[in-house]
Amino acid sequence: LVLCGYACIEGTALMALEHEARAKEVLGEERWRRAVNMLHDPGISIVRYAALVRSGKGVHAMHDPTEGGIVQGAYEMAAASVCGLELYADKIPLYPETRQLCEALNIDPLRSLASGALLVAVSPQSADELLDRLRQHEITAAIIGRLIPERDYALFRRGLRYPLQPEARDQLASDPGKAG
Repeated sequence: LVLCGYACIEGTALMALEHEARAKEVLGEERWRRAVNMLHDPGISIVRYAALVRSGKGVHAMHDPTEGGIVQGAYEMAAASVCGLELYADKIPLYPETRQLCEALNIDPLRSLASGALLVAVSPQSADELLDRLRQHEITAAIIGRLIPERDYALFRRGLRYPLQPEARDQLASDPGKAG
């Protein structure tokens, strides 16, 4: 399972906007502006990623995760493929601003709005070729997990295995500090 782009791009921008004072305190003014601008740079469109990936050898499926983040998107891909999932949290790319805001607000960046990322199910034999192709186009990409034949869903973080369960709500929708 390959991730094109970064996790929680849209979530980072929304956290920076909805928690402006705290975000500025954590990030500083310049990095706060960068976080707010993530909706535009890198942006939340996956069209460029999909155009490069779709003609790749060994590509089986693509999914643009949104609510519920990378975890929910990967779970949905596995369930739709009648497969299980091993997801490697430590391999998922995060911007420093994302990491810092999520820590400060107690939000899981892997379970938060992920517009701007693309998940790709690709055969193991073709994964490195796909990564090379994406990197030639200056696209951050990483192998973040694998689909497995057994209907078992697990998240691996810092060497530990956790059962992976989908959540009914996005982390940001569950944010107790969020108005509404």
